Amino acid sequence: MAGWPGAVLGWVSRWVGSDSKQPPEGDVDVPRVHVTEKEEARPVAEKEEVRPAAGKKKARSGAGKKKARPAVGTQEDAPSSRPALHPAWREGQYVTYVLTRDDGSWAALAMSLVSWSEERRLLLVDVKDETGDGTVFIRPDPYGAPDPEDISAELRREAAGGKEVDFHVADNPGFLAPLALNLLLVRDLPYLSEVLQRPPRKVGHPCGLETCHRVISEGTGYEKHHDMNPAVPLTGVACLSVDGKRNPLTVTSFGVRDGSTWEPGSADDFVDLSHPKPTEHRGFTMTYPATWFLRSEGEEAEETELADAALEEGERAYRVQLGGPSCALALSLSVFKGAPEEVAAMRASESTSVEVVEGWARHEEAPLALEERGVGAMFTRVDGANTCRAVRAVLWNEAGDVLTTFTASGAVVSARADCEEVLSAMERVLGEAVESFRFT
Repeated sequence: MAGWPGAVLGWVSRWVGSDSKQPPEGDVDVPRVHVTEKEEARPVAEKEEVRPAAGKKKARSGAGKKKARPAVGTQEDAPSSRPALHPAWREGQYVTYVLTRDDGSWAALAMSLVSWSEERRLLLVDVKDETGDGTVFIRPDPYGAPDPEDISAELRREAAGGKEVDFHVADNPGFLAPLALNLLLVRDLPYLSEVLQRPPRKVGHPCGLETCHRVISEGTGYEKHHDMNPAVPLTGVACLSVDGKRNPLTVTSFGVRDGSTWEPGSADDFVDLSHPKPTEHRGFTMTYPATWFLRSEGEEAEETELADAALEEGERAYRVQLGGPSCALALSLSVFKGAPEEVAAMRASESTSVEVVEGWARHEEAPLALEERGVGAMFTRVDGANTCRAVRAVLWNEAGDVLTTFTASGAVVSARADCEEVLSAMERVLGEAVESFRFT
């Protein structure tokens, strides 16, 4: 099993504020953030889409004739007459959204720009609903809609059973792609410049977005209302709704993970700690925020994870990495199945590491309610410019042949005005996640 606190805390420490575009390997002492002083009930996007045939695990939109594109480097390559909808596109930017439908169903999107150059342009959109999650791959065009042949999708995880719905991610992971495109294509509205020059309206969207410009476009029997705020990277959209009140698709976090440092007065980064949803994985279920995509590592990463498949002997690892230079969180989870005597020995060894972690103070005010299913604790540490929280837990099944280690850490720049508020929310969400863990 992976050691602790090195693997996850080391990743937070070196990834946040490093120059690397990828999570580094190796251990360090503490996490560090660097500082210098339906149809009727669904949005129009889901009605207007052309869905690939049902039942396919992979889907590619229909091909079309490729249009000529100008050279692409940054957003500044686009015509200067375009309004500043959002910060210039650059690698590492991310933004997450949760769609709350009036019928009680939901969907989540996490967009990230992983490459932005003439040689390679790639926008990843992780999508999720009650039935599973997948990834939509988009080769973006800064001047408008991407060619249909530049959009593909694949299924990454399928929940057990599945819900009786007309369209869902497990049936076709690409069916949510139009939601992402609606967020990206608002820039093509001919009257956009005029609207953005008017005084903004007061709102109350997450991430401190208190004012927005309302941009309205027509659908078939609907109006699509975009609340625009230039602080939101990639899209500039804080909320997209039907008729201004139905089925809101709302931003829940954004930022940039490009290795830059955070300075007082610079833009904050956000980690989504909202909308916790029970999520089915192979061998276990756990409740965590809808926009977190807890993915398998190693050889299993290339396969679709089937939640109803039997857990095989051996170890299966998962990880999710979130945030940017001023606020970051990482969660690592490992599930091991083996002979009861082997698991018993690992349980004794791993349980010891939960009690004391060198350099960290045990957070006695935040105990974990694991009953007889496991042991765990929360820890805290203030280290220079950063304030950190960590959770460590070891859980086992009743048969004694499966063991799980849960490790998570978060760091926030102490100078942020909302530092303690964010850390408290991290503490609550991580505690609820590990307490919700159940073997299946």
